Amino acid sequence: MMNRILIGFICLTLSYSCSDKYYSYQPTISNEELPNTCKDLTTKITANWRKHKKLPIYGVQEGEIPTYTIQGVFITDLLISYRDCLIGLKKDKIHSLFGTPSEIKESRHNYFLNETCLEKYKGCPYLYFTFDAQNKVSDYQFETIEVFMH
Repeated sequence: MMNRILIGFICLTLSYSCSDKYYSYQPTISNEELPNTCKDLTTKITANWRKHKKLPIYGVQEGEIPTYTIQGVFITDLLISYRDCLIGLKKDKIHSLFGTPSEIKESRHNYFLNETCLEKYKGCPYLYFTFDAQNKVSDYQFETIEVFMH
């Protein structure tokens, strides 16, 4: 009996640790609800943007390659190809596209891109959006900073 419990526990632990911690995030807004400059953005987000199953963090999966720590093609596309689309979008549309931010600091909404953002003294890659007084995107960037948590 004890062996069965131990084997069951080991199998459960292995299956959990091997399972993907992220799932494909589905925007809650359609392309039709966005400006023409946002062509196919929701499709790209669905294909590449990931949400952690338990933690308030996100990630990027480009094809079979997880890029949770580096700026890959998807993030570069957001920064360059979708600049005219995202600048000026209202806060609620950004949240509908990318989900609830990992952290909100005044007018800056941060989307942490891996678990190091929640640890002490680690590099933290993240995508952030800054909003103006009308709650419209005034800037957005991808950065990696050192996090010093107390």
